Amino acid sequence: MNEQLDHLLDRANTLLNRIETLLPQPLQAPDWAAYTAFRYRKRAGHGYLQAIRQPHLIALNALCEVDAQRDKIVQNTRQFVSGAAANNVLLTGARGTGKSSLVKACLNEFASQGLRLIEVDKLDLVDLPDIVELLADRPERFIVFCDDLSFETGELGYKALKSVLDGSIAQTASNVVIYATSNRRHLLPEYLKENQDYQHQESGEVHPGEGVEEKISLSERFGLWVSFYPFTQDEYLAIVNQWLLSMGLPLEQIHLARSKALVWALERGSRNGRVAYQFAKDYTGMLANAPSHLVHVAVGVVFAPNGQFLMTTRPSGKPFAGYWEFPGGKIEPGESVQQALTRELDEELGIVALQVVPWRTLDAAYPHASVRLHICKVTQWTGTLEMREAQQFSWQQLPVSVEPVLSGSVPILDWLSHHP
Repeated sequence: MNEQLDHLLDRANTLLNRIETLLPQPLQAPDWAAYTAFRYRKRAGHGYLQAIRQPHLIALNALCEVDAQRDKIVQNTRQFVSGAAANNVLLTGARGTGKSSLVKACLNEFASQGLRLIEVDKLDLVDLPDIVELLADRPERFIVFCDDLSFETGELGYKALKSVLDGSIAQTASNVVIYATSNRRHLLPEYLKENQDYQHQESGEVHPGEGVEEKISLSERFGLWVSFYPFTQDEYLAIVNQWLLSMGLPLEQIHLARSKALVWALERGSRNGRVAYQFAKDYTGMLANAPSHLVHVAVGVVFAPNGQFLMTTRPSGKPFAGYWEFPGGKIEPGESVQQALTRELDEELGIVALQVVPWRTLDAAYPHASVRLHICKVTQWTGTLEMREAQQFSWQQLPVSVEPVLSGSVPILDWLSHHP
């Protein structure tokens, strides 16, 4: 009898233990001193704060073309970290323009002063009051970060976020602010049919429908709105240059990347910081795996009497066929630069170079070869142009009207604009 009772008690204890694991558990504090970034996660219905062992560290000075937005966000964060009054922040606008990166950069800048970052997915915002309650008595300063935030009508996290921002009977914790990024200004979809709720009175006053007021009320609870806009071509290229510099590329290689960066953006239908970063990774990776053998090439800037210069397309069957470049070719063993260029101009174009003046050298890396361009000015020549490799030719002046231009020729055009 006692054995049966003991067995029954053991089974009851096992069952109770299993039931206890299914019951809601209080949120446990992680090691705030050991880590600076955390992510709120849920498993089997239980929420916990997962430490990020390798947070994405971004330096503030690595972000360019967003100076005005950066200054506003950094100033607000500096006030918050120092214990002064600070606002919740809503970062809205074009995709890939640095909204999330600025938040990460603020953590990198102020972590040593006690700033911590907690990322919360919009699906878990229903637990936001519990998270804030856990943080309220801590000496650290916390940014609760909601990335790419938007809601569909009826989502539960919407109400929880409104309450924490401003609207609960509980006082908002002074050591917690909420930073959210979104492509939508009001965080909820807006529909044309909502305009049917507007009422026009004889006085001319317009009363928006309650549905519209509900949508606007959430974004209004963020004290600071920071807007981001699409980048121009020059701004996009400046961001590309910044990333390539940070990845250790020398300036001459960065000049070569310009045309490739523009093609990269064109293929993706967007010029933004994310696309610039993706291009920089691809380009530096390509250079790291480029052939190590250096090919020496003679290049000629052939001038006409009127000051125009000659550009030709790369022949069919060669890498980058159809791209425009300055004529020239490989220097064979035993040849000088002048001898190689004179031979190439005769073989490719049917002209004889009478005056070849060495000008500059440039290293360029392509997927198929690493080359050193020995660039010369050809100011006197004789003969009639004959495209012996079925290429096209065009006499050009700055700015050139042909495209696409081979990346190795882009720096030459830049030099011509400064030293014709």
